[in-house]
Amino acid sequence: MSYSAKPTPAGQSIFDNVFVNPSAYQSFLTSGTWPDKSVFILEKRVAAS
Repeated sequence: MSYSAKPTPAGQSIFDNVFVNPSAYQSFLTSGTWPDKSVFILEKRVAAS
């Protein structure tokens, strides 16, 4: 599964994880907006068979 319009090489899947501070996420759930200076960490992994 990919959310990217960019095609992946045949036989490969890309997995992404996004990490954020739990308090920033709770604020987002409450207000619908991310607090100023929120930090997001994007992990990209490739799986191949």
